Amino acid sequence: MPPSAREWDEWHSEHTPYPVTEEEADGFLELTGMRPGAVVADLGCGTGEWTRALAARGARVTGYDFSPGALRTARRDGSSDRYVHWDIDTGPVPRSLAPGSVDVVTFRDSLHLLQVFRVLGDAARFVRPGGAVHIRENPAAGTTDPRFPGRLTEGRLSGIRTLNRWPHTFSRCAGTTVLVLRRPG
Repeated sequence: MPPSAREWDEWHSEHTPYPVTEEEADGFLELTGMRPGAVVADLGCGTGEWTRALAARGARVTGYDFSPGALRTARRDGSSDRYVHWDIDTGPVPRSLAPGSVDVVTFRDSLHLLQVFRVLGDAARFVRPGGAVHIRENPAAGTTDPRFPGRLTEGRLSGIRTLNRWPHTFSRCAGTTVLVLRRPG
């Protein structure tokens, strides 16, 4: 069972998120084809490290998360309008995520906490033709930590890929597994 917002707030107050490396950010740009000015939705943004890294590379990025504590930390960068409180599993979809409004939807270390097929169905609607859905596995996946289920494998992801039958790239980047689904168009 995924943690509640309160449990996640407590976890964020006691742990440091995985840092974003140049290799990871460069891999994202290469795999997604993101260009400066691209509209990016960072779903499950936590304390905003990934959101800030993408903004620094020219994305018009908005981070979405259900944890008020994580978002308070994220907003310390001075760009409070870049972060939106949203329970991705149960809350109504924000107006900023209209169908076809986003170039890239990214899940960095967050998809395993969500209702995968429902959330990916939503993400598929948000992405413009030619856009991408980027999924990075949490490095703790497959450990004994109950918050992180088994590792992302091609077999486990076959249901995700066939969900939309979009072309995909499955790779290892910066020591973790990455899947990019590309919307035809």
